[in-house]
Amino acid sequence: MREGVDFVLSELQRSSFDAQDAAQNKLHDLLRGIVNDMQEVPVSRILVKTALCLTGRSVIPKCVHPKELNLDWLNKINFKSASTDLKLLQRNTILERENKHLRKELLEQKLLLLEYKTATEAKVEEA
Repeated sequence: MREGVDFVLSELQRSSFDAQDAAQNKLHDLLRGIVNDMQEVPVSRILVKTALCLTGRSVIPKCVHPKELNLDWLNKINFKSASTDLKLLQRNTILERENKHLRKELLEQKLLLLEYKTATEAKVEEA
């Protein structure tokens, strides 16, 4: 009888580990899909102030009991790559604005230089 109980408990444990592994694989596939979609979708120039946030309950199926889950592997996933991409986009928009402003100033300076040259050439011809 003891062997039967041990067998049933070990099978229950194995099935829960299998379900946990399946949930982890599903989550990894989902996150890979999100990252791939983020690279393919054009991002508008809106500044994002909130960080990416996923809770374990939103991606773990109901058939796995959350108290027995080992979610240490979630800490190993690199969510910082998405936030650095957003920071780069924000920095690029700022640099583009500065570049546009500097080009405008350069054109204004060229216009002033042309006006000055024509004025000085006219004065030289008068003299």
